[in-house]
Order: sequence, then structure tokens, then C-alpha cells
Amino acid sequence: MTPGSDNPAGTAPGAVLHRLEALSPKEQEALQALASSTAAPVRPVQRAQALLALKSGVSETDVAQRVGRSPRTIARWRARFAAEGITAVFDAPRSGAPPRLSTEDVLAICETAVAGPASAGLELQCWSLRRLSDHLIEHRKIEVHHERLRQILRAHHVYRKAEVSSQRSTDPQFAEKRDAVVQLYTQPPADSLVICLDQHGPVSLHATQGDTYAAPGKTGHYDAEYKRHGTIYALGALLPHVGNAFVRAFTHYNSLTVIWFLGWLLPQLPDKRNIYIILDNASAHTAKRVTAWLQKRWGDRVHLVFIPSKSAWLNLIEPFWRILKDEIIRGANFESRAQFRATLRGYVPFYNRRCHPFVWGRRRKARVLLVRPLRHKLRGRAGALSMPPRLLRLIARAA
Repeated sequence: MTPGSDNPAGTAPGAVLHRLEALSPKEQEALQALASSTAAPVRPVQRAQALLALKSGVSETDVAQRVGRSPRTIARWRARFAAEGITAVFDAPRSGAPPRLSTEDVLAICETAVAGPASAGLELQCWSLRRLSDHLIEHRKIEVHHERLRQILRAHHVYRKAEVSSQRSTDPQFAEKRDAVVQLYTQPPADSLVICLDQHGPVSLHATQGDTYAAPGKTGHYDAEYKRHGTIYALGALLPHVGNAFVRAFTHYNSLTVIWFLGWLLPQLPDKRNIYIILDNASAHTAKRVTAWLQKRWGDRVHLVFIPSKSAWLNLIEPFWRILKDEIIRGANFESRAQFRATLRGYVPFYNRRCHPFVWGRRRKARVLLVRPLRHKLRGRAGALSMPPRLLRLIARAA
């Protein structure tokens, strides 16, 4: 930069103005979200507000008065944005001691911790911080104290987590059945209706622990005396492309229950449309009397589509059961089956008035700080780690 100039070397004033006037839609979205944020660090917020004001045609002097900075500082922010892009809203890396661990070393630490001791040929079930430190020093030549390891793993959201049980389908036709179910979710046949059917239960009718809001210093209570008032089953059907649910409660669950439920459900659905019912391989569903009854009453209009064994995650009614359990079963104290049925009859219309479609294949947003290119760009910049994740995702897409 030449003395008395606010532009970096080789950046002409016209190029600076053109860079601000030609913001991409992603940059515009990121700057607007950052400028209106009340949770982001104050310096990136001020820079975003200043850049948006400059883009709208406000002079540097007026912008400087708005954000409480000098016109020279505003000109320097504009020049930095032209040279660096959206990452210029963060402070440049400060001087100081060089980092002892490179980005590759940090990635190697996280990968080794996640892979586990078995991948290194050790007869250990889980790393301890000291064992991991010794292994990194001996085999990766990365000298790091075990307390520094704790800080690195915590910063990258790598924690020791309890294992959860899982099942793997052994169905020899797993791929074909899975693809058929997913096809019904994503591209259903024209003039057809897809239904997910399953049972929930048995539900034990007794006082259960749940969550509730309470006044300061107070807490909710439930009866510690275990007194079960019997069990009950809930049989339900979900229209995933609409979100509507149909649920009834039964004392027993067998093929006759399924026939009764289908006889109650199917007349409520639109006429002259093919119906595809997705369900599991429970004996109550695969019974011959169920198939014979459907063939006699509904002919070829109703089609049963069975998911592979041990693949409940393919049935989209499972998320609905989780919602129902959280909203009316957890924390409840049902003293009779009649009380449960009455609660269920009142809940289902309430849910259907606020229901939403269940979309197959929706992906979660990725963690921004685990993306290697963005970590490299923001390395050493103040405020990057304290930025809200939503804003970091917008900045990542615009960078």
C-alpha cells in the first residue's frame, strides 16, 4: 500500500467500487444477515453494515459517522473486501507466536481419535487422552500434551459418546424393497395415495417422568409409586406427502385389529385413487386373512408394500410416533385405557390442524468449522469461532 492511500497495492479505486456494486446473491444474503445479527461479534457486524451502506451509495464520511469510525477506516474496509471477499469482515490474523500445530496435524488428531485404537492395532476399546497423546508422539510425530488434546477435540466437537444399539437387515432382497419404498416417497405414481401404517406399543399406563416449565425454584413432580393401569396399543396411519395422521387405540393387536382399522380408515380416503400402504413384516400385517379381506373389499386398488426386516427407519410414521410420544405420553399419568383413548381422540385433530409433510432424504446442514477450506481461510481471524453457526454457513457459501 502506498503512503496516504486507502487501497491495497495494485487495487484501483474503480475496481473497489465495482466489487461492491457487483455483490453476488450469496454475499448479499450473508452481509444482510450479519448486519442485522444481535449475537455475532460487534466488529464483523459493523463491517457488514458499513459495506451495505457503501453499496447503497452512502458516502464514506456518512458511513463513518453511522458506525463510529473514521473515513480512512471505512475506505480500508472497502479495499479489504475488494481484495479478500466476504472473509474481510473478520479481523486479519494478529502477530504472535506461530502455531505449534498445523491444520494437517489437527485433522490427523481428530481422525485418529474418531478411528479408535483398533485401527492402530492396539488392544484397547477406547482412547484415553494420555494413550492418545503417547500414540500421536510415537507414530505420528505430533507432540501434544493431553490437556491440549482435550481442547482441540472439544473445539472440533469430538467427544466420547455412549454407543447405541442398532440392527442390520439380513433380508436378501433389501436393496429392491428399499428402492421400492423410497420411490413411493420421492416419485409416487400418478393419481395414487401413499400411506405409512404401523403400531406403537404396548404403552404402559402409569405415571411417567417428563419435562415441563416451572417457576424459579420449583420443579414438576410425578408419583413415584409404580401403579400400572394395564397396557394399550396405538395403531396409526400417516399420509407422508400431506402430513395427516389417523390413529386409534386397541387393547389387543392382531390381524383382526388391522382389518378393523383398515375398514375404518380406507372409506375416509379419496375415491378412485390407487392406495399404497407401506408397513413392516409383523405377523398381524402379513396374515392371509388381511390380504384376503383387502382383495375382497377393495380389489386391485390397495397395494401392500412391505419394508425389509429390521428396517423400521424406512417407515416415515416412526417420526410421527416420536412426536406423539413426546407430546402426550411422556410425563402423563393415564389411570385407565378410556383416559388414554380420550386423550388420543383430542390430540389427533389438534395435530392435523398443524401438520406438515414428511420429506424423505432431507439432509442436515453440515458443520462449517469442519470444512477444511473455510478453516484455512479463517485461521487466526478473531471472532470466527464465536460467530453463530447460521451466519458461518452463509459466509461459507459466499466465500
